Amino acid sequence: QHISRFSKCCKKFYKKIQFSILYYISRKVKVIYYSNMKKVITSFGVGSHTRLLSLSVPTLYLYAHNHNYDIFLPSNDFFSEKSKANPPSWWKLDVIEYLFNTYDQVLWLDADVIICRFEEDISTKINSQDDFAAVVHETPDGQVLNCGVWLLNKSSTKWLSSLRSYNSFRRSACWWEQAALLHIMGMNPDDPKIILPEKCNIAWTQLDYSWNPHINDHRKIPQDTKFFHATCFNDRYSTMKHILQQINI
Repeated sequence: QHISRFSKCCKKFYKKIQFSILYYISRKVKVIYYSNMKKVITSFGVGSHTRLLSLSVPTLYLYAHNHNYDIFLPSNDFFSEKSKANPPSWWKLDVIEYLFNTYDQVLWLDADVIICRFEEDISTKINSQDDFAAVVHETPDGQVLNCGVWLLNKSSTKWLSSLRSYNSFRRSACWWEQAALLHIMGMNPDDPKIILPEKCNIAWTQLDYSWNPHINDHRKIPQDTKFFHATCFNDRYSTMKHILQQINI
């Protein structure tokens, strides 16, 4: 029994050391390249979201280490003045397009997304013939595809830049590129209650809800949450800190 307790303590201590090293690296460099990898995790934080990203970054690095992703965390200097004239949510398109010059697959995570489980690789959940994968939230707004956890294959480049042209919907003011994506998929993002059609204009994979649960979804936040998304919480920073404590980070 004493040996078992000692073993658990050692494992917990090793995990904390591992996170400490990865966190130190994340504060010193913005890009880490693992040899011969063709998939990358990316995110950025602007304004108050910078604090949120500082909480999520250690989990991104550990996940990248476990599943052979590269990491790209651009600073504000990466973005052009033209891009900065738009809300920051649109800026992710610049990052994704840039990364497809090197990578076959890009995993975008909002700054308020914390990875909670590290065993499964999300890249194995997308059909290789599909352009992207995402979770659909079931909220009072209907069946809403969410881009906070957005896995894209390189084939998405054939329509990705066109999203910028569709920014005049009523919900464009709060859903940004997400509203544009719903539009090119064949839906009206301004419908009072959005319903996903049986067949969309773009080939895509619907991810299991546990990859990106939403507090306003009737399914709430399940125990087996893989990626925790703090969107719509009143105090995202405190909520994220609490989640990190729960997973011993």
